[in-house]
Amino acid sequence: MDNLELNYLLIQRSSSEDLKAVEYVFSKQKGETNTQILFNLLLEEKVFDAERIINRWRLFDKKKPLTTKALENTKTNLKTILLEAIGIKNQFVIGGDAEKALYHAEAYIQRQFFMQAFQVLDSALEDNSIFMYPNYRVTVIQKVLWLLPLLKLEAAEKKREHYLVFLQSAMDEIQLFYEVFVFNNAVFELVGRNVIMKSADSKAELRNLLKHNLVKFNQDKLPHTSAVYLTKTKINLHYLASEPLKQFDLQMDFCTMLRKYDKQYLQSSEYLNYVGEFTNLATLAVQLQKDRIFSITIQYLKSIISLNKQYFPVFQAQVLLLEAMQYYYTKNYEVMLPLLEKADNYIVKTAAGTPALHSDNFKLGLMKCWLAVKNYPKVKYWFGNRTGIKPIVRLDSYFIIYVIYVCSLYEQFIIQNKTLVLPNGFKNWVENLRSMQKNNRMFLPLESAVIETLMQLADSDKKEMHLKLLTVLAKKMQQLPILGHVYQEQFYRIFDLKGWIHEMIGKLKKK
Repeated sequence: MDNLELNYLLIQRSSSEDLKAVEYVFSKQKGETNTQILFNLLLEEKVFDAERIINRWRLFDKKKPLTTKALENTKTNLKTILLEAIGIKNQFVIGGDAEKALYHAEAYIQRQFFMQAFQVLDSALEDNSIFMYPNYRVTVIQKVLWLLPLLKLEAAEKKREHYLVFLQSAMDEIQLFYEVFVFNNAVFELVGRNVIMKSADSKAELRNLLKHNLVKFNQDKLPHTSAVYLTKTKINLHYLASEPLKQFDLQMDFCTMLRKYDKQYLQSSEYLNYVGEFTNLATLAVQLQKDRIFSITIQYLKSIISLNKQYFPVFQAQVLLLEAMQYYYTKNYEVMLPLLEKADNYIVKTAAGTPALHSDNFKLGLMKCWLAVKNYPKVKYWFGNRTGIKPIVRLDSYFIIYVIYVCSLYEQFIIQNKTLVLPNGFKNWVENLRSMQKNNRMFLPLESAVIETLMQLADSDKKEMHLKLLTVLAKKMQQLPILGHVYQEQFYRIFDLKGWIHEMIGKLKKK
């Protein structure tokens, strides 16, 4: 990325506090510099257009035009200033009070106030809650040990032994964190490759990970950072193993653990992950119909998502959609509808700035809710146009979005004298789905059975044949777990295809 675009994005994504820090850095310079000129130009632009910005730069002073060569140096200087300003604003964000204690101690040390430096660091060590990251504890203890020979303390040798023991304990904590982190990394790598567990190799890998010695550890007795990483690791293992109740219980414990350090999380770069974990808890509570936990979590989310204006639209959209979806899972569609409309309207307005991952999740959630209330135009709207075929190499949200749309088309059939007429385009979309399946390198029983049945439905216009095909598919899906294909349970948690098939069977019988 060119520095011009990078500077533009750094400026546009800055908070008002960030911009005040930039002004502070500029205030140390004499007069308006080229760097300030470029900063103001980029701040005024609504969208990034390099050619337009360069032209504005060159014509800024008609009496003394600025050159393109000068722009190259200015871009680099501006990036340095922006990072310096953001660094000022972010001071103590990562290490929190532990980092602050080190900075204050260093200020005393540079002026030879060694006792004051010792008191600051010793006081920090007494407050265990400020050490979210084990490396800061080690650094503080090392600095204390460095200071001890410079001080005339009573029982100095005894104090030295005390801090050496303390240091060994801190180093052991780092070693434990290293082991937990490596385990966590292995599990996340498996999650990244397998949204839903299907292949024999991935299942074997999961079984081995579930036998890891760290799985038996009681995370409540571990230091905070190690406990956080280990708990998150276990949550993902239970997700992959299709154990939603265990996943939910651990997610509750996880969020309780995080709230002990809410000040540090909400004021640091961990803000996104912190809010995301409470969103995960609310989502699980919705799916499992844990109404009390859902209500408490949603209220807490509402209280914290406004703390960061940059990410508020995405989190607000998630909250609105979750409030609607609590009634989707209880099938109380009458109550769901006004909440769904509210969420839909908000997400339409903010869709342009929504990251791709969130966009797909919103799309999937809205589509299945609109399908439940039979608003087919809305399902079509959120499905959007597909200009090409994306190969499916795993059963992920993209595949499920496609299935939901095909289901919405099927529901619009008309029966005339026992002849079933499907809407125009149904067969084409099913063929697209089958074409994607052909690019899959694994034989997947659930997907294959569903697509084969959909193709047969597209080729038949007999009501009785449709009833027979759907009944056979329902029986096949009941047999899959018996045959060892349990991964489809994760599919049903995302979209209840099994329930939809039984709904269509009932609908055909009534016609």
